[in-house]
Amino acid sequence: MRTRRGIARQAPAIALTAVLALTGDARGQTAATPPAAAPPPAAAATPAPDAAALELLRAASRGRLDEVARLVEEGADTEVKNARGRTPLLLAAALGNDGVVAYLLAQGADPEAADGAGRTPLIEAATAGHLDIVRRLVDRGVDVNARDNRDNSAIAAATRAKHPLVVTLLQEAGAEVATDK
Repeated sequence: MRTRRGIARQAPAIALTAVLALTGDARGQTAATPPAAAPPPAAAATPAPDAAALELLRAASRGRLDEVARLVEEGADTEVKNARGRTPLLLAAALGNDGVVAYLLAQGADPEAADGAGRTPLIEAATAGHLDIVRRLVDRGVDVNARDNRDNSAIAAATRAKHPLVVTLLQEAGAEVATDK
């Protein structure tokens, strides 16, 4: 019967034998296996199922209104979400692309669609101080007291980021004044 110590001493030898059996001899050469053939040339990349929707996300984040309009007219989904759960509207609002925000809202994009962190277009626009976008969203009747997953509201974000005009606008729209907990 082997002791634990005896098994432990044999383990490296057994592992080396297994590696050599799989890869070849100690010099790294295989006796019977020819070198692997080069992979075949890559075929043309197959577009993702929602390629137009992904293009829409990019165009919205870059503020390219003409491209956004073309993609939506071609049927791109305005509610598509990226890996972080952000819609084209949320990206445009966060980055201050007011023309894109106006267009997407006119096309029926959900002004309250939150990302994976619970952040809405209003919270993102308020955080960045995009007054015109905040006004546009407030005029659409969004919930000015919506909170993200960390319990932050648009007014709290605007206050922290020192955007007094956004804070005033949100207060006038009925946002509850933020208090730190």
